[in-house]
Amino acid sequence: MLELFASVNNRIYVLLTFKVLLFMSFVHQLWNLDRPIPFAVWPLVGALALNDFIRGRYGLLSYRKRSAFVYSMAASMFILAALNLLLPSIGISALIQLILIELIIFGDRLIPLLVGLDGMAYVLPDLVSFPLGDQLFNDVINFAGFLVVGLLFRTIIAEKTRTERLYSELQDANRKLQLYSSMVQELTITKERTRIAQEMHDSIGHSLVALGMNLEYAYQTVDQSPERTKEVLGKTLLISKEGMASLRKAVDTLNPTNKIDHLRVALNELFSNFDPTTGVGFELELDSSIEEQPSKIKDCLLKTVREALTNGIRHGGATRFHIRIVKSKEGIYMQIRNNGQVSHSLDKSYGLLGMEKRITALGGQMMIHLNPEFAIEVRLPVVSGKTELNSMDKGGICLD
Repeated sequence: MLELFASVNNRIYVLLTFKVLLFMSFVHQLWNLDRPIPFAVWPLVGALALNDFIRGRYGLLSYRKRSAFVYSMAASMFILAALNLLLPSIGISALIQLILIELIIFGDRLIPLLVGLDGMAYVLPDLVSFPLGDQLFNDVINFAGFLVVGLLFRTIIAEKTRTERLYSELQDANRKLQLYSSMVQELTITKERTRIAQEMHDSIGHSLVALGMNLEYAYQTVDQSPERTKEVLGKTLLISKEGMASLRKAVDTLNPTNKIDHLRVALNELFSNFDPTTGVGFELELDSSIEEQPSKIKDCLLKTVREALTNGIRHGGATRFHIRIVKSKEGIYMQIRNNGQVSHSLDKSYGLLGMEKRITALGGQMMIHLNPEFAIEVRLPVVSGKTELNSMDKGGICLD
């Protein structure tokens, strides 16, 4: 039953149906009345019908025009009061109660003045009778009971309407949440692909450069020094295995960053890929206090050095590298210099862009100098204390 009254339009149609039936019953009683009818009754009946028709026809029941609704309701109550006074006890009280229902259900708030006016129209014949009888008390009780029932019904309808509105809002929010979830998933996948691609470029690219240099040396010395060539080929085999291990790490999405316990050891292992036979030399100045930094910091430093070596050898033909990493109150400072060929212009390659992303993700800066020799300078914030370390582990993301 409540489903029928949940919609405003349904309530209007039901109310209009009852109005028509009650009005036809009222007119039928007037037509068959066996006593004379005052002249003013028929004009009042016509005015009541016209007023109610206009209020329903132009959407006044749905409160689109508040002032017109109030004036129309007041006019109907005055007309019904006059009809109830002229012809009491012929069914006009039912029309007055129906006006009260219309006011309760279709008003956005209950207007006490209109409720009082409707109640006055309902008990008007009892008020003008003399002496006042028990009927007045009975009519007041009946009207009050009808008002309470109407208010309860209004509350039920309002609660159901509110529930449906909240359910609709919940559905909209759920659709938006699903859309956002899909977008986050796509962004996560894209970010992970970028991370793996960067890791593959950095690690595999470094291994391939080292492999190429060792194989070239082996090719040149295979006739003159077979034993030395065998030694270099063994080194090349080891580098290839390390490259395969790096590849596995690159596609391991469950291990976003490699844990580095000792940065100096990791850097020396990196340098060892370029055996002195390749003609590449390295100088390392490393502040021991750097080892106290989080693994994410040391991981970014290591990968930056690795990419700088790869780019310097591949693009600049560098044979000497100087790496300096120190820590001060201002932060961590790293400089990587090489003796490779320097171009007057520099286009940032995929590797350089990856280096910059890793450093800026940790709140640092990277600068490139071309004169007098090619140099990369990196500045990272110092992390000290347990609170800052936890904050770095949660918020700082090193884009691999």
